[in-house]
This record gives sequence, C-alpha cells and structure tokens, in this order.
Amino acid sequence: MPVVGELGLYQIIDFQQIGPSGMINVYWYLNVNPSKASASAVATAFEGVVLTPLATTIQWSNIIHTEIEVDEVTANDNFVTQASTVGAGGLTGSGLPNWVAASIQLNRTTKETRNGRKRIAGMLEENSTQNAWTPSFQSALQAVADLMVLDLPIPAVGDVFPVIVGKTYTIDIEGKKIENPPAEWLWNPIKTATASNLLTTQGTRKLRIIT
Repeated sequence: MPVVGELGLYQIIDFQQIGPSGMINVYWYLNVNPSKASASAVATAFEGVVLTPLATTIQWSNIIHTEIEVDEVTANDNFVTQASTVGAGGLTGSGLPNWVAASIQLNRTTKETRNGRKRIAGMLEENSTQNAWTPSFQSALQAVADLMVLDLPIPAVGDVFPVIVGKTYTIDIEGKKIENPPAEWLWNPIKTATASNLLTTQGTRKLRIIT
C-alpha cells in the first residue's frame, strides 16, 4: 500500500447546520500531479462536483452548508476556510430527526485500510418507509454515492482523486500510541461507493463532539 510521502493530501471538511445542531463530513483527495493544487481551487471543484448536487437532490431545505475547510495536510502553507457556496438543501417536506442519516460506503481497492463511510444528515420523512428508503430516493442516493468516486478537475493542475486514508502510529517507550505525520499515512483509492437502503444515525458526526 502506498504511503503519502511527498504527494499532496487534502482534507476537506463540510460544515452543516440544522437549527442549533451542527454536523460535519470529512473527505480526502490526493494530488499526484507535479503542480500544487491550491486549497481554494480544491474547495471550488469539490462543491461543484459533489456538494451542490448532493444538497440539491437528497437533503432537506432546512439544512445549510455553512463553511468548507480544505487543508493540504502535507504542507504548511496551503489551507483555506471559507463560506460555502452550496447553501441549503433542495428538498421540501417533513424532516426526520437531526440524528437520522443516509449511509454511503466508500469501497476500498485493497485490504490494507478499512472501507470508508459517509453519513449524510438532513433527510425527509417522505423518503422513508419504516427503516428503509423509498426506491426512488434510494436511486437518488446511489447517484450521489457515485459522485464520491469522481476525480476533481483542478485548472492548470490536473485531477485530484478521492482516497481512503489510513493513519499510522508509532508506539513510544512508554507504550503510548503516537500519530505519525501525514507523510507516513497510507492511502487507498476508492473503487466504488454503495448507498445503503437503510436509515442510520449521524451521532458520530455531530460537530459538538468533534475534537
């Protein structure tokens, strides 16, 4: 499994709000091109390719994408936090409780990392029946999952592509686990993405418990 090394590894954080409740989703992209991709260019591409269609097609209008943060974790000088251009979700109706979410699995290419997973908040009651999504919403959800496999085109640089990141650790002489620097992390290309037809929860993505 390749380590990040001197490649450009980008962490993207999508900040969202429903009333007083804040949520985040975290995504990772890798740049293997010789030219550096600016954090702001990655943010613009990600909002265009993934976030805007996601919000428009599967999220309730009461959820707001407030900020986007992009950090090239393998560099000290390439990061940005800016207001999101995505805005509110595109669907109207009766919202499910804030902790209810749709689940998308990011399927790994090799076995050296776990699969990734995204839980998307802002779901509508009308799109569910008992504990499952309706067939039409399931199709829309899978279409969003397919977007998470796409490369992001960065002008004058080339494409950056989505990956699953496996952080690595060192055990010190006292037996404590110390996180290695990002250059020593593993990366795994996302092969496919699969949307679950079952409702799940957003509890681990609530902003208030992120440290």
